[in-house]
Amino acid sequence: MLIASIAVGSCLWNPATAQQRSATEQQPAASEQAARSLALRAGYCAAFFEPNGDAAQKLQLSGRVPQSEATRFLLWFYFSASMSIPDAWRQPYALAGRHGAEEARSADLNRIVEVYGFCKPVTPPSATGETRPMADTAAAAAEPLAAGENTQMARKLRRCWQVKDAGGDPAQMIILVIVDMTSDGRVDDAKLAGETQVALAQNAPLRAFAAAALRAVLDPRCQPLPSKGEARKPFVLKLDPRELR
Repeated sequence: MLIASIAVGSCLWNPATAQQRSATEQQPAASEQAARSLALRAGYCAAFFEPNGDAAQKLQLSGRVPQSEATRFLLWFYFSASMSIPDAWRQPYALAGRHGAEEARSADLNRIVEVYGFCKPVTPPSATGETRPMADTAAAAAEPLAAGENTQMARKLRRCWQVKDAGGDPAQMIILVIVDMTSDGRVDDAKLAGETQVALAQNAPLRAFAAAALRAVLDPRCQPLPSKGEARKPFVLKLDPRELR
């Protein structure tokens, strides 16, 4: 299995052989092997968790990984993974990607979480957020924004709204996201409101919109969000796909 061969990629360098080389020869060889191993792992992971793919949605919405952590992880792979690969390793990156995409088609939730654990070390610490998680009590007390402020925030998020329409009645695709935001408009944490979380079990097409809403809210390209420059409690943001297209 490819994931196993990638995981032990750094072990393919033979110490016995390396001892016969000079120190100046050993260092480039080890560095080259590490770069190839990184390219293989990143290519596999980026394809396994492709945007709008079933594996990515399950990782975001299952509750096995905190929603904001999973979403930030996916955003890094969507926008930064390929840029971290040197040109010399683009071909291994693409080859591993084909295997990742193939395996994702049949992966169950346990396998998806396992692959997440395998892929997470590829991301820099800042990718999954060095932020303050939202307390459950604060999330439970979150109140909806006033209509005008909600509209402002939704407009700011429009360019980060990317979703593959899965069908269904647009009026039934409204997403409620609880947002914990700093005074300067940076999002510390975000997760689906309980009402939306419950609706996912009864409305399959809603999953794609819920995943897209989390990505939009946590996407740094659309931050800072409109802010009054003062500390505030977590709030409920209403996202209507009809207003985001």
